[in-house]
Amino acid sequence: MKSRYFILLLLCSTIIAKNYNRRCPEHDFLLSRASRPTLDTFYTTANSTFMIHYDTTNINDNGLYDMSDNNNNTIPDYIESIGIAADSAKFILNNVMGFEEVTLDEDDIYDIYVHNLPSGYWGQTQSDNIEYLNPSFISLRNNYSGLSDRCSNVEDLVWLTTAHEYFHAVQLEYRKLTYEPYFKEFASMWLENVFVPDCFDFLDFTSPLFNNPEKNFDSQVNIGSHGYSLALYGHYLGRIVDVAGAENQMDGTIMRLIWEEYKKGGNAINAVDDVLYEYFDGKSFIETWVDFMSRNL
Repeated sequence: MKSRYFILLLLCSTIIAKNYNRRCPEHDFLLSRASRPTLDTFYTTANSTFMIHYDTTNINDNGLYDMSDNNNNTIPDYIESIGIAADSAKFILNNVMGFEEVTLDEDDIYDIYVHNLPSGYWGQTQSDNIEYLNPSFISLRNNYSGLSDRCSNVEDLVWLTTAHEYFHAVQLEYRKLTYEPYFKEFASMWLENVFVPDCFDFLDFTSPLFNNPEKNFDSQVNIGSHGYSLALYGHYLGRIVDVAGAENQMDGTIMRLIWEEYKKGGNAINAVDDVLYEYFDGKSFIETWVDFMSRNL
């Protein structure tokens, strides 16, 4: 258990502070209620849970980077990979880890749009309504090649981004997008390595944590990058504090318990504090935070 965490710390020691990819949009852009993209084709996943929208005609604006169809079923392999990743993320979050199901729109299918996104954005989750709750939809890039220094496998990047964004959709069952966005990024960034355990891309975003160890956990400065940088604390909670997740964090309960407490109201730190005290030997947030930061040092 401890050796796994120590390996993560050794990896972190090699990080160069260059967060040139912003993953999700900045806070104001995330909250914008832009119209859904208009794309000419769609693919419905095997269990009819997700509809993946993409373009085949307007290639210059929204077309796919790779239209390869190696199994000759008329669906680009890239689109099929997103569909399989989405089905898998839903199964892991809902059936394995016990998070709440996402409220769907009128056709009972969750929509994912694959198209050009602004430079540096990996994906975005947006709400359809002024309450900033579900139903929502996801946009993903049409190309993830070369975006990561730590993961050269493009399919891994597609999978972890799909899981990251779908967890945002799940989070809308607990709290609005407008409330403590840093905590939502912290949780989605944590899920990436749980979902794709061989990809450590999240370590590229930890420099704000290591360069500013005095910064508050709930800092509102540079909300997105600050939230990303906290993912390692999620792994500390999931492996060191919650021993059930020591070998596989999908077996643990701590993150789900925190979100269930968070849904009741109050801020994120209080939710963490209450769960630690009630379920994990009377521990407190500050106790775990100090231990976590001490291990980092």
